[in-house]
Amino acid sequence: RRACGGHGYSKLSGLPSLVTRVTASCTYEGDNTVLYLQMARFLVKNYLQTQAIPGSTQKSLPPSVAYLTAPYLARCPAQKAADFLHPKLYTTAWAHVAARLIKDSAHHLETLIRSGADWAEAWNQTTVIHLQTAKAHCYYISVKSFTETLEKLENKPAVWQVLKRLCDLYALHGILTNAADFLHDGFLSGAQVDAVRTGYLELLGLVRKDAILLTDAFDFTDPSLNSALGCYDGNVYERLFHWAQKSPTNTQ
Repeated sequence: RRACGGHGYSKLSGLPSLVTRVTASCTYEGDNTVLYLQMARFLVKNYLQTQAIPGSTQKSLPPSVAYLTAPYLARCPAQKAADFLHPKLYTTAWAHVAARLIKDSAHHLETLIRSGADWAEAWNQTTVIHLQTAKAHCYYISVKSFTETLEKLENKPAVWQVLKRLCDLYALHGILTNAADFLHDGFLSGAQVDAVRTGYLELLGLVRKDAILLTDAFDFTDPSLNSALGCYDGNVYERLFHWAQKSPTNTQ
């Protein structure tokens, strides 16, 4: 809405009604924090299982958390910006951060329990940490799913290239936004974060060329958007003027 300037706040943009109607869809099943904490319980439970059963393998865990038993990688091997455009590298980076945060969640929980707190009390005192953990896991899963989908499009090089850039941008944006988590244990260095930023800025210029096409790919119809700004023909100002003329206020 803000990106559309003053017109974005107009009812003619269709955005106020769209925001009101769509925003609720992310919380139909409850508050997001509650959902994140349910996810965190699942993550901590599976991590503790790997610690309780020596020799746990990826096959013994649900696929979504199989990375908890992956070989430990202490440092990211990337040396330049181009290295961060490899899906395997940034997927592994996200897996590393998610796994570390899950381990930290379990550690803080167990520390409080050993100090005398019951499980429920210890959980409530560490919910802020669990929330961060669940968000990192969700970002990892979305990056991993994106890259796996790309592999299915390799026989469509034109489509693959556009979506590959979008996937790279999404993954690197998340790394920059959460850089502290990647720097925390030295997995990334300051120089590597700078390299991520360089790659990210280059991708912005490339993705910008496809931004309108990517948006149109959702194939929303003009009636469903009901927007003078988002119509397929792009005649924004003509339509704004025409719709404004129909307003009862302007016909008096």
